[in-house]
Amino acid sequence: MKLTDNEATALGHLNPRRFEILLRCLTLDEPFTAGDVLTGLREDSDEQLSSSALSRDLRGLEAGGLLVGDPPLLEARKGRTVHFHTTDLAERLFAQLNGYVVSVLESRGLR
Repeated sequence: MKLTDNEATALGHLNPRRFEILLRCLTLDEPFTAGDVLTGLREDSDEQLSSSALSRDLRGLEAGGLLVGDPPLLEARKGRTVHFHTTDLAERLFAQLNGYVVSVLESRGLR
């Protein structure tokens, strides 16, 4: 159950809000924009998330290797619409974590 360096880095960029954002991203058709994510989050919650806070969180998810944007993170984006995709790492990591949790629960007789 050892995480790779990339997996550990990705998890290090998560906090509860980013976890929720990433789960929303995984449900969206790709490519998606920050506006698509914001709309989905607002539909799911009474809590308001500002677009600047969402942009910061999306950049954090990109830095962790969980999302990739076009144009890329290192290019100037001011005034440009960024189209995002979840990465194979994000999809694989969540499936892997689910498997770990199920395995642990089964070994403890909790499932």
